[in-house]
Parts: sequence; structure tokens; C-alpha cells
Amino acid sequence: MILCGSSSKTRDLGFAERKRCETCGKERPFKLFLRYRYGHIAYLFKWVKKKKYYVLCRVCHRGRRVAAKQAEANLKTNPIPFGTRYGWTFFVGLIVAVGVAGAAIRSELKKADDYAYISAPRSMISMSPI
Repeated sequence: MILCGSSSKTRDLGFAERKRCETCGKERPFKLFLRYRYGHIAYLFKWVKKKKYYVLCRVCHRGRRVAAKQAEANLKTNPIPFGTRYGWTFFVGLIVAVGVAGAAIRSELKKADDYAYISAPRSMISMSPI
């Protein structure tokens, strides 16, 4: 049975700026948050479906959405784990490896059949249904 589905995570990326909060009415620190949604197969092979960045007040958690390019320009590293970003490539690699192994096995079996036919052609002809 193959388990597949999706999930989401929120990451606190730390201090973004200090400004007046419209909801609180006071000057407050704002933090940058990332909310991303990912799909998975058997919880091993993952891929990111959506990602959204927000700058939110530390007290009331109200704020605004930020464009991904703008938010990522200020980050040193990608906050989404490697396995979640590129897990799908391992799934594709597994499928390719199974295909290559199957082709190699089929080639070896064909060579064995050819050798058997060359070494005893009459016995192979008499066995084939006509």
C-alpha cells in the first residue's frame, strides 16, 4: 500500500522589522514567517506545493503577506529542508533505476535464449508450436 497525501508547516524565520502595528496601535517588533504546503508519497518522497511569506506582529500575530522573492532575498539559506524540497528526485531516481535494472535483466535473458537456440537449433524448433 502506498501512502500519499499532503501536509503543511510554519517556520518562524526571526526578526524582520520594528514598526507601528495597526491592530495593537503601538510600535512592535515584527517577525518573518514562512508557511509552506508539501505533498508526499510514503512520507519519504516530498515536494513543495505552495509557499507564502508573512511579516507578523509578535504580539497580536497580525500583519501582511510578503512576496517570496522579496523575503528570500534577505535569507542566507533556504528555510525549507532539503528532503522536502528535493525528495521527489529520489522517487524519480528509484523509478529510473528499476527501469534500467529491468532492461539489463531482459537483455541478459535474451542473450541466454539466443545462446540456447544457437547451440541446439533443431531442439528449439521442434519445441515451438506451429
